Amino acid sequence: NSNCNGGTTTSSSDTTKESGTKSSVSKIELRGGSVPTEGNVFLNGHPVCDDMWDQKDARVACRMLGYSSGVPTNSSQFGQVPSEFILDDVMCEGTETSLLDCGHSSRDNCEGNEGAGVICRGSSINSQIELRGGSSNSEGNVFVNGKPVCDDMWDKDDAEVACRMLGYSSGLPTTKSKFGSVPSDFILDDVMCDGTESSLLDCGYSATDNCAAGEGAGVICKGRPMTPPPSPIQTKGPEHNHDDKHDH
Repeated sequence: NSNCNGGTTTSSSDTTKESGTKSSVSKIELRGGSVPTEGNVFLNGHPVCDDMWDQKDARVACRMLGYSSGVPTNSSQFGQVPSEFILDDVMCEGTETSLLDCGHSSRDNCEGNEGAGVICRGSSINSQIELRGGSSNSEGNVFVNGKPVCDDMWDKDDAEVACRMLGYSSGLPTTKSKFGSVPSDFILDDVMCDGTESSLLDCGYSATDNCAAGEGAGVICKGRPMTPPPSPIQTKGPEHNHDDKHDH
């Protein structure tokens, strides 16, 4: 099982720090599944142990990946995993935004046949899409749930779907981080939409990537928005992303 993550996997040297700030750089991926929505769960390149792994934990893991819900699997259902686990005894309430925000142990007593996994369901109906770096609201690098999209295989069909998510009627793709360098923790790679989907998360894609900061996918959206004229916050996502602004 080769690791094709290249240099993008976040360093795990500080993974024993159970702080909320760590969740902002955690890289989650599913490995071993026959489709992108299932697999053994890996955080920052390391597996999660299945001790106490349940429905609430699976829900948080799947939401990190942009899905609305999920079913837990255990006993390394999607294939043997390495024995250096990042988390054990995960105890989520189901409301957290990251597995690293849940109660857990960073020491484990687990072996390669005790990998936790998920089967995720439903693209997130509230997946937040925003454009960053553009000179207007209708253009920019694409971010989904706060993370960039890699430009491998990014084309007009993908751009159409992204722009429709934002309320525009059509769009053109941009590549190579046209609107500025992006973080290297990508949420999607190898996106393959046929142009009819309602969300990028409904398209074929890879949840693992081999991309760097200069490979951000972007769009230039066209056509009048299908909603009332957008305010400047049209592409920013829910207000809770900017609590410190006190807009309301």
